Amino acid sequence: CHTEVFEANALRKKLNGITCLTWNYPCGGFAPLTICDGHITGRIGYGYQEYPGELIAALALARVQPTYPVRVGEEVRTVADLVEYEKLACREGGDKSLSLIGLTYYADKDPAWHNRLGEEWTLERVVKDELAEPVVGAAWGGTPRLMGLSYAVRQRQKRKLPITGQFRRAQEYISRFHDHALALQNSNGSWSPHYLAAQGTSRDPAALLASTGRILEWLAYSLPDQRLEEPGVIRAVQFVNQMLS
Repeated sequence: CHTEVFEANALRKKLNGITCLTWNYPCGGFAPLTICDGHITGRIGYGYQEYPGELIAALALARVQPTYPVRVGEEVRTVADLVEYEKLACREGGDKSLSLIGLTYYADKDPAWHNRLGEEWTLERVVKDELAEPVVGAAWGGTPRLMGLSYAVRQRQKRKLPITGQFRRAQEYISRFHDHALALQNSNGSWSPHYLAAQGTSRDPAALLASTGRILEWLAYSLPDQRLEEPGVIRAVQFVNQMLS
């Protein structure tokens, strides 16, 4: 939220980073937003979101308010309009890992909603659907799925809501994956480019940085505070620090 970027013209005016995204300023020549089915949403593809729900997840993690303005051309709405599009886009079986982050933050007070097919959805149903999908073999080694489930549980804890039903299942699922991830970690603190599928290493430093950085990001967010100083976590931080430097 504190990031500033320069406008791509002779004036070089500074703009807020979130504003650049939500007001559809071209980023590297790509305007990130469009209107689809009557709602503003993020484009998907090269130069845009890589996966559905990525933009709304970023806004949620930055705690951007639902009343924050969003603009495409002369059409001015709010972040809440992006949320409505994600609700309508819910489908059985599809990847909703990043959408889950946005829906958890923005739609947690909605008991239920309907998608474009008229099917009823709740946050608990999204969690259940995500738990039925695999982690190994999913995009980015399944780390977005683990992050989405972790975020749903963490937000529920923050709001002092009961951890029951599918949320309880997700909490236990995440805990098992914590142990699984640390068991697969290499002695130098890295993780295999195959992420959580198998232990191993690579001569490609970029591949090791990608897998280790994403797994560390998830662990740093989702581990209980008392586990953040475990040797495996510290080794991972040291490895990423060394790779970046």
